[in-house]
Amino acid sequence: MKTPALALAFGVLVAASAPAAPPDAPEPKPAATPAPAKPRFKFQAYNGDHKAAGAEKDMEFQVKRLDSVQSGSEFLHLGDTIRGTTYKLFRFEYKSRLNTQINETEDVSELTLINTDTKEMLVLALAIINGSVRR
Repeated sequence: MKTPALALAFGVLVAASAPAAPPDAPEPKPAATPAPAKPRFKFQAYNGDHKAAGAEKDMEFQVKRLDSVQSGSEFLHLGDTIRGTTYKLFRFEYKSRLNTQINETEDVSELTLINTDTKEMLVLALAIINGSVRR
């Protein structure tokens, strides 16, 4: 029955006899603050003729910010900044692929955003939530 008390006394003895840090030792650094979460977006739709030469400048893109209280969609043009962020619509690329399950071509276009502060690019695939592809 004396074993737990002896172990407790030994633990206190070890803790009390541990060497103290020298007076000139640097203070421990505080824990790093977590990086702020990146905004989440969804490229929902676009309108305009993507096949015409230079058509991207006249096209509108529907982008929804998912992590904001004001989470409504915005209809923007290339070069516009998404409200409340530092992300700007940078480039649109029309893409399609064959869906072999239904044997039809589906639209998998991409809208590239650029963070005007960091120059980081974020590629949004049509109808997929945030950043399925990073470049």
